[in-house]
Formats: sequence, structure tokens, C-alpha cells
Amino acid sequence: MINSPNKLEFDEKKLEELGAIPFTLKKDTLGDDYIISWNTSPRFYGEDMKDSQKRINYVFGNAQKVGLDELVMPDQPQNAEPCHEITYDEVAESYKTDLAHKEGTLWNIPKNYDSVFMTRETHFRVQEDYGRSISLVYPAADCAIVRLYDPKNDVIGLTHSDIAHTTKNIIGDMVKFMQERFSTNPEDIIVFVGAFAQDGMIWDKYPPFAEKNPEVWGEYIEKIDDSHYNIRYGDKIYDQLVESGIPAEKIYFDPENTTKDDNYFSNNRAKLLNERDGRNLFGITFDSLPVFERQENDDVNTRLKWGNIMLVVEVGFKLDNNIDYYDKLLKSNGLVNDYNVLTHDIYYSNKNLEGMSEKEMKNACIRLRSCNNGDYKVQNNTLSELNISSVKNDSLATIEERIYKLGYRKVFDTIKKDHHYYKDRMNSKIQLQEIEGIGLLVYFDNSNYYELDLEDQRHKLIDELNSYGFNFSYDTLGLDKLRSFYYKK
Repeated sequence: MINSPNKLEFDEKKLEELGAIPFTLKKDTLGDDYIISWNTSPRFYGEDMKDSQKRINYVFGNAQKVGLDELVMPDQPQNAEPCHEITYDEVAESYKTDLAHKEGTLWNIPKNYDSVFMTRETHFRVQEDYGRSISLVYPAADCAIVRLYDPKNDVIGLTHSDIAHTTKNIIGDMVKFMQERFSTNPEDIIVFVGAFAQDGMIWDKYPPFAEKNPEVWGEYIEKIDDSHYNIRYGDKIYDQLVESGIPAEKIYFDPENTTKDDNYFSNNRAKLLNERDGRNLFGITFDSLPVFERQENDDVNTRLKWGNIMLVVEVGFKLDNNIDYYDKLLKSNGLVNDYNVLTHDIYYSNKNLEGMSEKEMKNACIRLRSCNNGDYKVQNNTLSELNISSVKNDSLATIEERIYKLGYRKVFDTIKKDHHYYKDRMNSKIQLQEIEGIGLLVYFDNSNYYELDLEDQRHKLIDELNSYGFNFSYDTLGLDKLRSFYYKK
């Protein structure tokens, strides 16, 4: 490369200071036990892996071993939507489908777009309500996976900028989308690219795509000899980022080159050296960041958001009447009930949870979650001896016995029904939760108020709830979602 971008170093502390976590999974990520591929295409697998669900289970099983959970990938079909934001409502809709009871839930949902985006709020709400942590990912060999982060608006984005999408300037499309959708200033964007074939992508003839698009590629094709050409792919990616308005000091390239490092899968090496073909996995997420915590104050149900140094309030109140009463109340005020789910959560821990915040308690527990009486998903599995990702209903007692023998005890066991209500121009939904042993509760937050002080946010939320028929005062005590369920024995 002619350009010299900053080196992307996978130092978690430094990345947390930036605000988002890019990651790369290579063929040696799990040690000497090289994986077949980090994607599910049948071309990389043998006869014993013909079944697509078996391949999905293989990839997701390996991803879970390194701490990943839900993976979202843009499919990039022809005539795809260039840019798309993954929203909470979209995720909630996907969890209503039969795929919600299989591995790779969101991986399997058609995603007919070239790049994906997600806000931190969406990430957190999905994690809180469904126990699933979303990462934006793409499996690739020598192509550039470009990951963008806007720390001021707390948005991450990802694309696969291969030759075709680089020719179309998908990077420019992404930056424009962020400006229009999230009010992003390009000068605030931090970029993580690669590893990829920054150089060393050799062709044995002048590349046809460069012949067709000389205005895009002309200066980036380097003749080596009479029959070989090097594509200055890394320089092209870098220049497109700078031309989009992103400062050079905020552009980070992984210094590794997939064509030259045997620990990566590489198309070039597969073709030229007859090496085994496969795909690496590149991604970005908000995980591992101390961003959201519940304030230790039962009067105010609060999320603390460090990324923008702001407090985000979510009020939660116990209700006096039954679900039918509030269903009629909300509908009479113009809201519709657009989502319902029955959830059974069981938490197990070997730690003393007294004095812990909600996040600390969740991180200290293994959770089994079943939606609408389906199989239980195993979440936050900290036990290597419990190498499972799901549990069938008729196997629950057997699995619990294994967990108990490993020194864990049951600390939470909750069954709840969630009902979401919404109407046009509302910024977020009202959640009614029927919680067994607790009663009926309402939870609500609104990002329109995030810039306000904590008490002002709380008052605004109460005022808005009251405008839909509730009758709360500013002195009404809140109820913590998780701490309410703690067994005090």
C-alpha cells in the first residue's frame, strides 16, 4: 500500500475506549483444532455436512465458544437495498417465526441489503428482552470487511466491500446513509478494516472489472510483468473512506494480509497454492463494554449509558388492575397490541448475588430461556463442561441435574407474558408484563428524552404514560425488572 493507515490492534481495553468492539475469527481461532469455515456454504463441507442446519449448528457452536451469540449478516443479493438499519421491532418480529427455535435465528432471516447498521439501544433492548447479544458480521477471505462506528450517535455498521461493491462505492453510500438516518458527522466516524488482501491480490491478466471501470480502478492496477497485475485494493478502500469525509487519523487497518498469513483463509492462496478454501469471520458489536448499568435506586428504574456520557431512564411500575383493563385502556387511547410472547427464564449461579447490580447478576448466571413453550436457549454459558446451546423441554430435568452437580443452584425462575403496545409517531413501545408471582407491570422508555437530566426524563416518561390513560405521580416507586425476582432465601 502507498497509504499508511493506523494499525488496528485487538487490545480490548483500547477498543473499549473507542466505544465498539471489532473482531476477527480466523481458521486457528480455536487453537490447533482448525475449523472448516466460518460460513455455512456447502462448498466448503463434506458429505457428512449436507444438511444446512447441521452446518449452521457447526458455525454457531464455534462462535459460541468464543463468546458470540446472535450473528446478523447482509446477504448482498443482486439489486439489494444498499443500507439497512436493524431495528428492535424487526428483531422482535423475527423471533415470532419458527426460526426463533433454531440456531442462527437472525442469520437465517433474509437480509436483502448490502450493509447493516445497529444502534446501541437496539442492541441493549434485544439483550434485555430476549437474552440475545447481536453482532454484525460477514464471512470473507481476501475481501475487505469495513466496520464503521459513530460514537456520538452510538451506531455501528458493516459491509463486505468486495471488488463489485467497492466499484459501486458502498462506503460512500454507508456514510451518506449514516448522515441522513442518524445525523452522523463523517468526521466523527471511526473505521476498522480487515484483515484483507491490502496488496498481493494478483491477476494473470489485466482485470476485466478494471477495463469496464477505468475511472474507478485505473490508477490502482499495478503491472508486475507481461502477464501479472497487482490490485492496490487497500489503497482504493482507504481513498474511498477519506473521500467520504472520514479523517485519516480515525481509519484503522488490520496490518495482517490474508494472502500472506497462513492462519487466514485466502481465495488467492486457495487458487494459486491449492490450499483448502474457507472463510474467516469479521464483525463488530457493542459487547464487553460497561455501557449499561441499572442504578441502585428502587425509586428510579434507570439505564446508565457511558458511551455519550448520558443517563437513559426506563420507568417500571407495578399496576393495580388486570391485563384486560389496561388492554382496553391503551386501545381506547389509540394504541394497538402488536406483539405478545410467553417467556420462561431460569437462572443458575454459583455466586452470592447479594449487593450486585442487575448487569452483574445477569453476568454471574447461566440462563435458560424458552419462548412460547419452545426449546430452551442456553445463554451466558460459563461452563465448559456444559457444552450445549439448547435444551428440549423433556430434557430440562436432566440438564438441571447436571448443572446442580457442577456446583450451581437455581436463583431465578420466572414466567412472564409480554404485551407490546404502539401507535403511529410513538418513538418506542409500552411494555406490559404479566410476571408470575409478581403481578402486572408496565415498562417504558423514550429516546427522545435521552438528552434530558435523569429526573426530567423520568417526569417526561410519566407524563407520556399518563397521556395514554395511566395515572402515575412523580413519587410513584419503580420496580427493578430482575432484582424483584431474587430469591432472598
